[in-house]
Amino acid sequence: MPRPRRSRSSASAGIALILAARHGMGGMPPLPAQPIGGRPMLHHVLEVAAAVFDRAILVIGPEMADMPPAASPHRTLVQRDRRGSAHAALQAAPLLAGFQGDAAVIRGDLPALSVATLQSLRDARADGAHLALLAFRPTCPTALARVVACPDTGLVERVVPWAEATAAERAIGLCDAGVLCARSVDLVRWLRAVRPADARGELRLTDIVAVARNEGRQVVAIEGPAAELTPLDTPEALIEAAALDRLSRHLKAA
Repeated sequence: MPRPRRSRSSASAGIALILAARHGMGGMPPLPAQPIGGRPMLHHVLEVAAAVFDRAILVIGPEMADMPPAASPHRTLVQRDRRGSAHAALQAAPLLAGFQGDAAVIRGDLPALSVATLQSLRDARADGAHLALLAFRPTCPTALARVVACPDTGLVERVVPWAEATAAERAIGLCDAGVLCARSVDLVRWLRAVRPADARGELRLTDIVAVARNEGRQVVAIEGPAAELTPLDTPEALIEAAALDRLSRHLKAA
């Protein structure tokens, strides 16, 4: 029989690392600063993270350094040398020293992410997974990393970047959402074990799955809604999101 899931009030402390250092596209403002629903998309992500975790650490790019700092008890760090998502998460390692609770890494371009979906990630950790990640099935083909997992148990075998995936792996519908959670000390150790993926020295967050699996740790994928987990990381996606937001506000006012 599965163990009863703990409420947030009885769960251990947790910290959310929100990665928001993405460049703007085509001369546009930095991606996390793009307005969705009348405020930067990063604010939506922070609000949801604060509902599930005790505090957040924002990792932003240098061009966003003049944005208002996160409200206490949250912290803001600047990733000046952009070397990938694992490198961005590692910026928070000094602030996690001595912390024994859970730490989650969350993309900053998921403004539709819900509290319920993010809570399901913490629930998976409470149920015993050493590393839990969110995955989704996009409505249209996309070049995101594929999650190879058991359909019955959700246990993850590997996460394969699109560029390295075989035709069979690319045909897998389950995609990595760029949101994961682990015990803080495990997460930092795994991040430090990631090696550069290319000549540019990029450190990919998805590579911690292989590191955790090599330690014999249990990695679980939690499938969430595509509407929440599809990143707004292209000009087309931003335009569509803005149009849908305007339509929603118009219908509410009607």
